[in-house]
Amino acid sequence: MKSKLIICFMILVLIVSTPAKSDEFGIDDLVQGFAADECLDYCIVGVCFWLVGICPFCEIETTAKIQHRLPDLVVSAYKLPGENPWTEARNVYGEFALDALRSIQGDHADGSATVYSTMYHDSEEKSSVAFNEVQVIGNPVAYVSESTDYLCDTESDPIPYFMSEVDAAAWRNPYSEGHHPESYIPGMREIWPMGGSVFPRVGYLKSYDPPKAAAVMAQRAIDITLQTWQLPHLYIPFGYGKINPDLDNVVSDPSSTDAGPDGLECAGTDSETGLWSYSVESVTPEFIEYMNSLVQTGGEGAGSEELTRMRGDPCADNQADCSSSGGFWDGFSCQLQQYVYWLEPGLERERAWQMISPVQQNYCESFIEVPDDWSDDKQTDEYTFGWQYWRKYKCCVPTAGIFLGSVEFSPICVIGSNDY
Repeated sequence: MKSKLIICFMILVLIVSTPAKSDEFGIDDLVQGFAADECLDYCIVGVCFWLVGICPFCEIETTAKIQHRLPDLVVSAYKLPGENPWTEARNVYGEFALDALRSIQGDHADGSATVYSTMYHDSEEKSSVAFNEVQVIGNPVAYVSESTDYLCDTESDPIPYFMSEVDAAAWRNPYSEGHHPESYIPGMREIWPMGGSVFPRVGYLKSYDPPKAAAVMAQRAIDITLQTWQLPHLYIPFGYGKINPDLDNVVSDPSSTDAGPDGLECAGTDSETGLWSYSVESVTPEFIEYMNSLVQTGGEGAGSEELTRMRGDPCADNQADCSSSGGFWDGFSCQLQQYVYWLEPGLERERAWQMISPVQQNYCESFIEVPDDWSDDKQTDEYTFGWQYWRKYKCCVPTAGIFLGSVEFSPICVIGSNDY
């Protein structure tokens, strides 16, 4: 009996530790990828201060300020419309994607007939022009990770942010991004090891190497998804409905007279952002000045910008409403908590890509730093590829109390490295 247990354990270890090669992947592969220490890069970077209790019987408590990565997005690249190699996503969104493409292209959208989708199929001689469909979907594994206080809350929802089938009018038009200088000026936003560039962000690339071509398409889709107003593309910007970098928009509804905790006047919740609002009279100019001093508005090409987001509805008068707004109930009122997150508008130098299929990697990489033989072990019969894209976060480990501030020091990395 003992020998059978030992054999079963050895088989389990081999299954978990040996990189699998497959044309498809599922939730279990994403969970396995989430355990990659080299991608998490978990570091303690400071100390956060909280006022706990009701003065004069209050005290100051401290928690760690942490920074790390989360696999916010799952990026799939494939040839046939609707045939996402992520099995669960294909089952849910496959027919929808194909129907969306048919509504735009009509009969030409049939995956078995379109020339764009068969460039690597049913042909002994490969075309020099590669084409990939790409989908960027919120990672449910990152979404579930919010259940622990020792990881920052992900800004990702398990929804499709970008689907090339839905964006067919721009993704299939080689000239749709002619208004971007990066599209025609050599050397701008190049991904040399992959033999391509970020612009133009369309589904075509001159390449004889399917894995490298798919990587370029994945980088292009991420570049679109992580920014707003990337016309003419049709997509949902990452974090839409959660990100509100302009805190002046939070100050609204001066006519509100509904008093909330600590004299704050509650103006309800913004239907677009999901955040609460204050009336003008309820917030002091000093508070607004302080909050705005914490915020740097990130836009296209701005690089990594540190944005501040407050969670917790100060007008909630019970624990259930407070918890649902992301705050902490101290027994009397709903306390606001500060979370800092990073929004990165298309940084191809980020070491954020973890391949899930056809090879399961236990590390993350940047597409511009890979070796020349990168694609040798990644060739597949179906030309399907999948990655987890890890984004950077920094936040305070929460506690029940009012956030006072934080100080930072040189990172102490407990898992992975501080390769930011």
